Amino acid sequence: MGYIIKARSLEEAFQKAQKYFNRNITDLEYKIISINPEDNDEKYVLDFSVKEEVIGKSGKLYDEIFTDEFEVIISDDEMKAYLFIPKNPRRDIDKNYLLNLLNEHGVKSGIIEAELDRIVYYLKNEKPLESSILVAQGKPPKNGSDGELIIKTKSEDIFESILGAEEIYDKVDYKEAFKKKLLIVDENEEIAMIISPSKGENGYTVTGKIIEASDGKEVEVTISENLERIENKIISKIKGLLSIQQFDKLHFNLDVTKTFVVNGDVDYSTGNIDFPGSVIIKGEIKPDFTVKAEGDVIVKSVSGNIITKGNIKVSEGISGKSFVNRLIINAKGEITANYIQFAHITTESMIAVKKYIRDSIIFTEDFVEVTGNPGMIYGGKISALKGIKAKVLGSPSFAKTVVTSGISSKIVSEISHLIVEKNSINEQITKIRLYLGNAENPLVRDKLKDKIEKLKKVKKELTKKLLQIDVKLRELYEEVKKHKDAKIEVLKEVYPNVKVIIGEATLIVEKKLRNGYFFYNRDKKAIDYMLK
Repeated sequence: MGYIIKARSLEEAFQKAQKYFNRNITDLEYKIISINPEDNDEKYVLDFSVKEEVIGKSGKLYDEIFTDEFEVIISDDEMKAYLFIPKNPRRDIDKNYLLNLLNEHGVKSGIIEAELDRIVYYLKNEKPLESSILVAQGKPPKNGSDGELIIKTKSEDIFESILGAEEIYDKVDYKEAFKKKLLIVDENEEIAMIISPSKGENGYTVTGKIIEASDGKEVEVTISENLERIENKIISKIKGLLSIQQFDKLHFNLDVTKTFVVNGDVDYSTGNIDFPGSVIIKGEIKPDFTVKAEGDVIVKSVSGNIITKGNIKVSEGISGKSFVNRLIINAKGEITANYIQFAHITTESMIAVKKYIRDSIIFTEDFVEVTGNPGMIYGGKISALKGIKAKVLGSPSFAKTVVTSGISSKIVSEISHLIVEKNSINEQITKIRLYLGNAENPLVRDKLKDKIEKLKKVKKELTKKLLQIDVKLRELYEEVKKHKDAKIEVLKEVYPNVKVIIGEATLIVEKKLRNGYFFYNRDKKAIDYMLK
């Protein structure tokens, strides 16, 4: 490569080259590198050198280019053709002359006929023209677009959620906002669409060569058994967590699973979790955070809240902040833990604890056992329909402890609601009776005939409802009696100030007892303690 010169015109370029090499222009040769009509300051870029031979068709010398003949220059990539206008051009040319000239120089495609018309018009009318004019332009190839995978899940993007809050970040509940990162999909939901690749469009050079375009490539998507592809749509067969694995632009793995794994803690990095399957947490559920699940919850330790329809398995412990600020756990399945303290727990199944249950409120329709070491239940209230087993009840400090068995908390709650409803109905019936009694006067009765008839119908419906409540209450009371055989078993000792309730009977322990069990004595209609 010689000396590169950028200039506004060819004349300026040759002058700069002559000055640089300190030679006559006839001693130099050049090659046009580019012509940029839009750039006035660097319109021409030429490569000058001192050589014996002329390189390239475009390498004509200065005294040759500035003749009275038109010259056609084709760019190296053959995508553009320029017509160089001489200093003293002929004025009698027509469009056919220019077309033939282009054809002679190999320009066959992409001819800009509007420019040829303009050149002819300007020459005939002796109007000035640029020294070089773009008269033909090739068409670059347009490669086809590759296929795409478009995720269509309804789950919100966390960043959209937060950025939407703009300047009111203090009002964003990050515990709730961050849980939206989970791509939860519903059964039969369309979760993705596969876009087919497009065909490429060939291009051409000004010399008529075809430039082949490539077609787009298919996107390859591997799906799990919980997904199905129907034509170009991917549908989820189940409700669960969508997992997207992208290897490159064209290769994906999609899966929907019933299990969500948290590799660390449930905290501000994850937000609250609400998942339609099982959740495995390798760390802790931090205070004030909540995990909701349709399946099991398996976790290292719990300081937050859990709501689940499945089992709860805690490898370490369940611990709230204090006895006045207990964490909340609602479950339907079994609960196992190393220890429980400062918790309010409700479940329909068994609760099995190794070390202790301290200052907690627990309701279960099944069984509670604390049989490890020390195996203590002290403080709080434990209610288990089918029975309780522990090594120790109460504590050496005589902590107030209530253990209840033989009573279903659900039934007790239902009885309470029915009694409240029954009292309300009785009050309404009493008011209606008083009103109807005052309306016995014939003058009053005639004026309020329609209202009296309506009240009589209401009274009839309320009386019917009252009878239904009485029947239901009798059934529930009978259900309570069924579980009076439940026992509260102590494997080691019971401390004073432990309150024992079985069915409708109550016993307060006043002295220390060794291993045995509490039971309901049907003959005495009271609670007895049997030593082992």
